[in-house]
Amino acid sequence: ASLGLSPDPYDVFEWVLDKKRAFDFELIFFYLLGDYEMNDKNVSHRSASFRSLIKHVNDYAVSGLHPSYASTKDFSKIVVERNRLQEITHMAVTKSRQHFLKFSLAQGYRALLHADISDDYSMAYASTPGFRSGTCTPHHFFDLDLNRVTTLTIHPFAFMEATFKYYERTSPEQALEEMKAIVETVKRVEGTLYSTWHNDSLSNHGEWEGWQSVFTGLLSYVSGKS
Repeated sequence: ASLGLSPDPYDVFEWVLDKKRAFDFELIFFYLLGDYEMNDKNVSHRSASFRSLIKHVNDYAVSGLHPSYASTKDFSKIVVERNRLQEITHMAVTKSRQHFLKFSLAQGYRALLHADISDDYSMAYASTPGFRSGTCTPHHFFDLDLNRVTTLTIHPFAFMEATFKYYERTSPEQALEEMKAIVETVKRVEGTLYSTWHNDSLSNHGEWEGWQSVFTGLLSYVSGKS
């Protein structure tokens, strides 16, 4: 039986913060604080160690909400989960990224606005890298039904590491080369590069062995320090 004495291989938060200090990039941690369900197998928001971790990381990086999968069917959960994060950080939470990138247009975006979310980072494909909204520049959500521009800013991200591993089944080395090509595309139009990573992929543990170097390789390439 485990006594909780072994180090958690997925606790890479301090390592990521070190990379932020070294490469000076915008860093947002999105926390899943929904109730435990089939598609939301997160640590409880009542966990003392989890709350302590969030508070610590919040001192050095922005905290955003990872609205649960269940919240896509019950929008009221977004407010509940946002309040949980605000209670932990004692700060307003205005950024979000949907769990599994699952969201609905336009009801989901309206629900975010209702929850006082001003910036969302869910606009991307899960199965392929690329620009789902046709741009790499943040833009406001235009509500077609209401025929007006809203205050919700959409930050489209170009890729996440899971796409390369699970959908394209590329090696870490191949993934980094594809990421570099996307970087050059964004540079040509003077856009903004957003990418999504998970703490398990940055652990260099188990099936993610070798992927930590992809993250550092990307940072080095973007910063010109490679």
